[in-house]
Amino acid sequence: MRKIHLIIITVMSLCLMASCDNKKSNKNWAQEEDYEDTEMVDEETADDMEVAPEALWTEDAVADMLRKAYKDASLIYAPSEDGQEANIDLDAMYCSKYWNEVLQQVRAIDARQSDPSKRFGDGNAQWNYWMEGAVEPKDIKVTLLTGNMAEATFDLTHGEEWMHTRVSLDFEDGEWRISDWLEVGDSSQSLLEAMEKFVEKMK
Repeated sequence: MRKIHLIIITVMSLCLMASCDNKKSNKNWAQEEDYEDTEMVDEETADDMEVAPEALWTEDAVADMLRKAYKDASLIYAPSEDGQEANIDLDAMYCSKYWNEVLQQVRAIDARQSDPSKRFGDGNAQWNYWMEGAVEPKDIKVTLLTGNMAEATFDLTHGEEWMHTRVSLDFEDGEWRISDWLEVGDSSQSLLEAMEKFVEKMK
């Protein structure tokens, strides 16, 4: 029954997203067939944009990166032989520079809060909604948007449980990196936007 509720909530979130003008959480504008490529890139930043080379400008390259990232994510919550938690900074390894900049601001604010209710929350929740055991992304579908952006949807599985997930990705420093989780948990539409609002609110 919980899975059905999650599916309904996810569908409702998608409908809300379709009706909102949110430039950070909705990059599907780049998929419109009649949209000119020359309009998708600001002329002032075009020269600085890192474009994925042909070998990495593939759906498989994006999917492979996601599989590797979630394989490492499983190490954090899976029990180890020595009982020690794996010391892996998933965000630094697999997320965009801007994501990490905002995340560091969130962590700094959280560290100053004595009241847990005023903190943003667990920083690894997007990697494993269940906060235990191994997870695996399945049925990965990738949409290549521009030379340095992509989007992917998949079912993040945890044993018999699963959560439909959508992420945006940027190509930075020679590799694909996650730039946002567009559906996380029961209600968030954009995790990056939620973090930005939290930082702004706590200034």
